[in-house]
Amino acid sequence: MKTNMNSRTEDSNPSKSYYQAEKLDLDSWFQVTQIDYEKLIEEYSFNNLFKGFAKNQLKLLDVGCGTAKFPSLLDKKLDDDIHRSADLLDISEYCLQVAQKQFDSCQHFSTNKTYLSATENLHQLVEKTNSYDIIWAIHSLCTVNPNRMADVYLYCLDLLGDNGKFLIYQLAEKSSYNNLYSFYLSHYPERKDTTYFLTSEDHKNILDTLGINYENLRLYFSHRINYESKNILEIYFKKCVFDNTLDVLKFFQPILQECFDEESNQYQFKQIVDLLIVDKASNI
Repeated sequence: MKTNMNSRTEDSNPSKSYYQAEKLDLDSWFQVTQIDYEKLIEEYSFNNLFKGFAKNQLKLLDVGCGTAKFPSLLDKKLDDDIHRSADLLDISEYCLQVAQKQFDSCQHFSTNKTYLSATENLHQLVEKTNSYDIIWAIHSLCTVNPNRMADVYLYCLDLLGDNGKFLIYQLAEKSSYNNLYSFYLSHYPERKDTTYFLTSEDHKNILDTLGINYENLRLYFSHRINYESKNILEIYFKKCVFDNTLDVLKFFQPILQECFDEESNQYQFKQIVDLLIVDKASNI
């Protein structure tokens, strides 16, 4: 792990300052990145997961819910009459508001409680009297403090019911997500005090140290942006590095040259993402 992650505080978390309504163009962003969730839904059977509980009411905790793009897509792929009551936790008030509307517009999900909190402070708000069938953190553990994640994982295990599962969907070290952000930090002196992303490898190290068993499903896909779509490319880069002030097309020119595919006339950013599946029953 990178040493400059250790002083991470909630206020220095780039997600907190970036996820505001005026800074986001989510429609453009998801034109490129929706494949992250589509690939996950395609490769992992959520229908089997939910039906495995053999009950019609399930309790879900969504850690770092963001704007709830994932459950809104998943909802369309479910073929059961199971209802999922979701508690939502996020560091951004804007995201919580959007996510609640998304969940409540779904056929198979609804919102129960919302928690405005950093993931690291989960234990201060989510009481252990809760017993969740499923906890998931979907693309939400990149900017957390690594020194506090062991306690978070142990607390989440306690929050799970006996047959519960904890799903962690996390970018890998060799993903373009991580490469772009690492390039940004190493070439932009003003951001030297900013945290590097926590990768799936980092999270696996934490789980391994705790002796927590998990399965690992690795997914491969690419983000594709047409050469002519400079506006989309600009929005994509800015959100990848949480910075709307940078002249990203100029700054990332070396990356653009490497990632351009002449045959398709597209920029292609290869992603590697791991789904870590923690089963409560195998960790009792």
